[in-house]
Amino acid sequence: MRLPTERVFTGNVAVLSVTTAANVAAQMVWYPILPLVYRRLGASDFEVSLAYGLLAVAVAAFQVAGGALADRLGRKPLIAWPTFVAAAAVATAGFAPSWPLLTFCLAVMNVCTALQVPSFVALIAESCGEGREGRAFALLELFASLGVGLGPALGALVLPVVPDWGLFVLSGAVYAVSGTARLLGLRETSRPPVAGAAPAHPLAAPGPAAFLRGRLGRLTLTAVAVTAVSNLSVYGPFIPLLAHDRIGLDARHIDILYTVGPLVSAASGLAMGRLVDRRGPGPALAVGALGAGAALSALVWSRSFWSALVLVSVAAAAVQLVYVAYDALRASAAGPEHRGRVVGVLGMLGGLAGAGLLPVAGRLASAGGPGAGVALAAAFCVLAAVAGLRAGRDRP
Repeated sequence: MRLPTERVFTGNVAVLSVTTAANVAAQMVWYPILPLVYRRLGASDFEVSLAYGLLAVAVAAFQVAGGALADRLGRKPLIAWPTFVAAAAVATAGFAPSWPLLTFCLAVMNVCTALQVPSFVALIAESCGEGREGRAFALLELFASLGVGLGPALGALVLPVVPDWGLFVLSGAVYAVSGTARLLGLRETSRPPVAGAAPAHPLAAPGPAAFLRGRLGRLTLTAVAVTAVSNLSVYGPFIPLLAHDRIGLDARHIDILYTVGPLVSAASGLAMGRLVDRRGPGPALAVGALGAGAALSALVWSRSFWSALVLVSVAAAAVQLVYVAYDALRASAAGPEHRGRVVGVLGMLGGLAGAGLLPVAGRLASAGGPGAGVALAAAFCVLAAVAGLRAGRDRP
């Protein structure tokens, strides 16, 4: 029997969704103009892409540790406590006098995110009930999209009266409130092992070689492609730089560029979840990846604010569908006893590969302009579609 969507939005799913929306909105107040902040601190375009690559490495490298700790200590501690550390890091970033120090502060924030990611995926999967994973992850992405859309709109409103450092401090304050809500509102779903007790689960954790072959190997390739698409497109530096250099948009217009798409994504989020549950995560991921690739390919040739607004909006909605499907895929990659570790390893492998691509794309952008980075993202959309379809055919 199909359960109503309303019953999915309760307990852990509701707490994570609302606090994620708040955190993402706070970050997106300043994130779309971050490349311009780097430029004001003296960074070249290659140094901007290098900084983004280092930030991506920070997100990737610590997901394995986050997954192992989540399986050992539980999901809730790995979600709540890093939020407070991230609050201090992002507030401090506002006062960084140079781009390397700014990168360090944001890298600390990203390490906290990396520690949280496996617990996020595991907690959602373990809180929603079988057969409703697509809708649960869609709700999380729906609220995240609200944050992505409302954050730049708020940034465009306050930029004339609030300096850059004030945006970072505001973001840190919201993170602190969110951490408190998570500490009080989340309920643990795992049962961490008791010292000296016999193992509760006889299944052995998959070794490193398992991620290079079979179903986990196909999921690894999917993780690499999905992360590359994300890092090079809507969450990378090249779309803002393309909008600034080729179309001539200022910081406020770039903020607006990032507003409409996430709101469209939020409005269609539940439909995305139903698509994943009905058709399967593999086909849904392919639809999203190909849609994003088409929009990004057209964006390279855009010359007006309005066409860029439409194309970035389509790309943002398509990338959200990719992530809803990808979360459902990787959540089913292992049982609860090893879910955190498996999600962490997939995140690390995909993240490190995606991070390594950023300096490469930066070199291409130095030679051919920011459009070269966006075009590379479109190419990885095709790889994501193919890899997602293959991984989706495997039985969990």
